[in-house]
Amino acid sequence: MKPAKKAAQAAYLRDYDLSFWESFEHPGGKSYSNARDHVLAYIGELAPRAVRKGYRGCGLSNAAVEYPARDNPARQVAEAHKKVFRKRLRELAAAMGARQPAVLGDALLLLIEGVYVTGQQSEDGPAQSALAAAKLLIDASVKTG
Repeated sequence: MKPAKKAAQAAYLRDYDLSFWESFEHPGGKSYSNARDHVLAYIGELAPRAVRKGYRGCGLSNAAVEYPARDNPARQVAEAHKKVFRKRLRELAAAMGARQPAVLGDALLLLIEGVYVTGQQSEDGPAQSALAAAKLLIDASVKTG
């Protein structure tokens, strides 16, 4: 692939990354002071969008799959994004009071990535259960009392 095309793909993904963070940090155009509500609002927005006709998943996740060479600039943008996203979910899990915030953060990341992929399969696939699954994960992970 030509260097100019690789640079253009990476630039597109950097713009995609900025758009992602806006929708993640302000699901539904709102701000949330409670970490649990924040994560659930994002997943609550994502799940129905993911099962709509024409949904193609996360462009950053797709880039990581489509460009397997680690030196590909688009792949590097995707990998950098996923590292920051993982860190952010772990921070939110800690703010929720999770007993093991790294594990809860990773579980939420796995769930979200699963929504990106399975949402493309069918309208009645597992993506429709993402919000309920997230609630179960969080409730099982957060200290009570």
